[in-house]
Amino acid sequence: GMAGPGVTAWLCIWWGLLAREVWGMNYPPRYNLYTGSNLPFTQLQGTAQATNGARVASRHRNWCAYVVSRTVSCVVEDGVDTYVKPDYQPCVWGQLQCPRVVTYRSFVRPRYKVAYKMVSDLEWRCCPGYSGDDCAESGTLLT
Repeated sequence: GMAGPGVTAWLCIWWGLLAREVWGMNYPPRYNLYTGSNLPFTQLQGTAQATNGARVASRHRNWCAYVVSRTVSCVVEDGVDTYVKPDYQPCVWGQLQCPRVVTYRSFVRPRYKVAYKMVSDLEWRCCPGYSGDDCAESGTLLT
């Protein structure tokens, strides 16, 4: 069958999400600006009053969000290819030899190519002046 524009769009979306997952695996945890934590708001509702909110927020204060752009590939339709295929009519049942009727049918199949597009994502890195796995190491900035 032929893949329509909806399938093509789905392939691009799927490749974009896959690329985001693959490239996003080594990122630090996402920081929620509303709750001051990397936990979802619903998980914090019961414990937010019991913990020191400033302390929770200060654990992640050395992380900064950066917008990064990446090129991802996806498969898109690039026109159609037409091909001809012979269609041999079978003999009537019980006949071993008969004049074989051959008809040629023309078929169309989609042609695909790899396209590239830019996607943007948030990436969490150490803020300027901080380093290390947990961004806790503070370096002196030369002025």
